[in-house]
Amino acid sequence: METGAAAEIVTIEMVRKYLDRLSAAVMARDFDTFADMYALPFVIHSRLHRYERGTREELRRSFDLWQRTIEVNQVTEVVLRPRRIETFGHDMLIVDYDADLLNGAQKMLPTFGNVVLLRRCEGVWRMEQAMTGTENGPASLFLRVDAKNPQPQAESYILDGKRPKKT
Repeated sequence: METGAAAEIVTIEMVRKYLDRLSAAVMARDFDTFADMYALPFVIHSRLHRYERGTREELRRSFDLWQRTIEVNQVTEVVLRPRRIETFGHDMLIVDYDADLLNGAQKMLPTFGNVVLLRRCEGVWRMEQAMTGTENGPASLFLRVDAKNPQPQAESYILDGKRPKKT
């Protein structure tokens, strides 16, 4: 893999393509493509719960949750926008992105953030873990977002051996 600016461009484009493919699979109701984009067990940390999807059948529950949410809210487009990408070697990425569910230009849910771990295994990138701004639990019927605080403030600190410093 290249280093420097060229590697960054490739990584950004790869992440955009991954998120676009994920969005397209959800909108097209294509479970096979959706499922192939995840490593099992897949761990989900929502704002209120932690749960796992250990089998393809369990992962189907997450896909069905998206489908019900899309149908009930009459969503015509799912937009996933990367905000930050961190690499850990050449086979692991941390991706911070925003999600919007739209009907035309209207947001059907507040924008919510996600931070996911992608790992490349045998040349294929798959999502292993997600921290999501939704409030879902393992048996939720629809995506839920706290309308009063959809994007909780995140703060970064640099630890230099003395005191943490805000970035």
